[in-house]
Amino acid sequence: MYFLADFASYKNNIEINGLNEGETILLNCEGYLVENIVSLNDSVFNNVNLYNELSKKFNIILNLSNNHTMDIPTGVSQSISLSKKYKIPTVGGGHNLKEACEAYIFFEDNLEIAIISAGWDIIGCKSATYSSEGVAPLDSTRLLQQVKDENEKGRKVVVYLHWDYELEVYPQPTHRYLAKQLIDHGADIIVGCHSHCLQGFEKYKNKYIFYGLGNSVFDEEYYFNGKLKFPEFCKVGLAVQWDVETNGVLVSKTIYKDDTLVFDDFRKPENDNELMALSNFSKLNHLEYVDFFKKNRRKKNLLPIFHEMDTTFSYQVKKAFLNLRAFIIKKMFLLGLKGHSR
Repeated sequence: MYFLADFASYKNNIEINGLNEGETILLNCEGYLVENIVSLNDSVFNNVNLYNELSKKFNIILNLSNNHTMDIPTGVSQSISLSKKYKIPTVGGGHNLKEACEAYIFFEDNLEIAIISAGWDIIGCKSATYSSEGVAPLDSTRLLQQVKDENEKGRKVVVYLHWDYELEVYPQPTHRYLAKQLIDHGADIIVGCHSHCLQGFEKYKNKYIFYGLGNSVFDEEYYFNGKLKFPEFCKVGLAVQWDVETNGVLVSKTIYKDDTLVFDDFRKPENDNELMALSNFSKLNHLEYVDFFKKNRRKKNLLPIFHEMDTTFSYQVKKAFLNLRAFIIKKMFLLGLKGHSR
């Protein structure tokens, strides 16, 4: 089984060079699905025809729990409708909270696997409610219980999370702490995305945590009325090959160019110098890591550090501040006072 990161493309097809046909691929569908491309606009969407074509070669699973699936009010329901039309499985979104939080269950190498997905509301992931559509929330209490339940059913458990700030190279302290708790409760591998750049990894209790896979396929100078462009260090993504029996992994760097996603050689993550450099915090305890993050994080402008659990009052105060900040930035975009380059 393979894990890829953010996909956002208006194209009808791209090539994936480096994987054998028939492989299972879980990727983040960064944006709601559309069937007919009408015009440029200020949202992020994905052409369902692309995934239909890819599904002819691979077993594609789409993660919907991200901050762009609900760029339109019916983003999740539209995406689910189109994915069902083309028989492409999804996880992480639903017409209501119960449906959004359901694990996707399938078999790989005669083992039953549960994929659990969630998106961090701090970065704009719009959570489903009991009566309205949206994505699965990154609620630590719920996630820990769900992982425990799936593990007790004898299933292998994948947790795929949309978290952290854009362009940040290190995980939020609260997310690092949660990832290890999820493994304590029975998760077999943790995979993260959203930062659009490579982040480090850790091996905990012989299981891997990949905090950020970067971008896999993201069409630049198209979204947000042609203004979206990423810095150069976002051009390289990471693919993770996971052995469902042993929990062993291999990784490959990826480059998206000329409508083709190209892989280099797969290797152990410990043999990748760039990943190891991004993982230089792995021996730190939680308090030591909070200090490390304060000193070394990339995104600092009025962005609070989340080191406490999401059940605390201070966490909720920081969340309220960021909601206000996001509102102001959106108004600046609309008034042309700020561009959409990341």
